[in-house]
Amino acid sequence: MRVEVITTAAALERLRPDWIGLWQRAVTAGPFQHPDWLLSWWRRLGGGELFVLAVRHGAELAALAPFYITTDAASGERQLTLLGNGVSDCCDVLLDPRRSGAKAALAEALKASRACWTGYDLRDLPPDSVLLSIFDDQPDASISRDTPTVVVDLRGGVEGSLLSPRMAADLRRCRRRAEEIGVLSMDFASSEELIARAMDALFALHHARWRARDESGVLHGPEREAFYREIAARFARHGWLRLLTLSLGGRVVGASFDFQVRGRAYHYIGGFAPELATLGLGSLMLQQLILRAVHDGAHEFDFLRGEEDYKRRWGGVPRPHYRIRPKQVAEAARMMMEAAHAGVA
Repeated sequence: MRVEVITTAAALERLRPDWIGLWQRAVTAGPFQHPDWLLSWWRRLGGGELFVLAVRHGAELAALAPFYITTDAASGERQLTLLGNGVSDCCDVLLDPRRSGAKAALAEALKASRACWTGYDLRDLPPDSVLLSIFDDQPDASISRDTPTVVVDLRGGVEGSLLSPRMAADLRRCRRRAEEIGVLSMDFASSEELIARAMDALFALHHARWRARDESGVLHGPEREAFYREIAARFARHGWLRLLTLSLGGRVVGASFDFQVRGRAYHYIGGFAPELATLGLGSLMLQQLILRAVHDGAHEFDFLRGEEDYKRRWGGVPRPHYRIRPKQVAEAARMMMEAAHAGVA
């Protein structure tokens, strides 16, 4: 096997067809490892230097580690990180399960490249990430728990399985209260025009909700908006997009940006009119999204990062994710956190 180091956006874009083929063979990979997500992320939100390791078996791509390097202006430290960091709820490398030597080749390439980077921070790694075993052999590496995702098992269906009598009653109450304001409707955007309108509504509602808290929110900024619009268009072409809007009396007051890939539904981000926060519109949209996921054959509904209480009420169970960084960095962060907690106490 041979390893290529890709350092330009043009070279990475040329890799797209082979990358898609590898993603298709890596059957456990999700949307956050797909080239449509990561190439768009690099073009719209990335920064630093590309440092992508591509392992080939003959002409075929056997593994891909989509790294980039950022340089700290003060210290000069060059930190290795995975593409998609920050907006991706799961980051990882891709490995062809048929190529038993791909992992060893990737591990050797990482070892040989240590002169190119001095630090690393690899976040949101799934439990089966090959990076966990590669870095477990490194004496300076710390592997710790990161923010988990929360997942609902849909194999038993929804009604009577996920919905307790109390939750079913709460949802009926939410619907009645909403319908007192106006006619309630929920629709999944399908055409280009409807997707564009739904994305407009999503951004407006998300911004309004966070402005009410004097914060900007994760969708703030033209580059982020452009990124998510591009993802919506690309995922719609794959049949993955689940972009839901909720209207009351003809006015869109809720929107949710979700997708379904390989039998998994992903609840990525949403927004609703802040003045209607007490109506439980988010719960009504979640019910509709989960029902759609079951209808489309999903076996799980992934709430993604965070252990908020509402996710558990839907039967969500935490799924661990991991973070890899140097031991001295992890220890310094632990001490700072302990000091902060002591100060609060």
